Amino acid sequence: VGTLFAAVAFFLLHREIRPLTRLAAAVDAIDPSGEPVPLPAIRATTPEIRALMRAFDRLQSRLRIMTRTRMALIGGIQHDVRSFATRLRLRLERLPDAAERERATADITDMINLLDNALLTSRAGVGALEEEMLDLTEVLGNEVADFRRAGQTVVMEPVPDHTEAWVIGDRLAVVAVFRFLEF
Repeated sequence: VGTLFAAVAFFLLHREIRPLTRLAAAVDAIDPSGEPVPLPAIRATTPEIRALMRAFDRLQSRLRIMTRTRMALIGGIQHDVRSFATRLRLRLERLPDAAERERATADITDMINLLDNALLTSRAGVGALEEEMLDLTEVLGNEVADFRRAGQTVVMEPVPDHTEAWVIGDRLAVVAVFRFLEF
């Protein structure tokens, strides 16, 4: 009799656990920017598991709405910033110093590229980073020079001649990190 009860208990336990394993697989397949993951078909089971399945479906719907809202927000910001950047570029054409005009235009281009990466990240979960070999001493030296040209006081220990620190990375991302540093 004990063996029969154990077999029935094992069968019932397995019947209740199987939907949870399918639900776990569905949770792993969620892509908030993609199509909803179909819920596994479940025969009559405990009310708790049915409630969990309904909660999963509601969560998936909320994630899709949040993702779409975020993409719309970033897209709107990107459009507005592009409009301002275009006006700034038109004003830059009147700057008498060609080198200063070129640096300012490059800054605006970098800003637009960062926004484009943010939009790509929100859509695909991954940014379109342009990886290249970068000499950190050169990149940092250029940033320090830009800060000094802008009239800011920058204190930096001199780098020994012919010192190089090479990394593979995205130039805009590395520059963004340097800009958060306090010189």
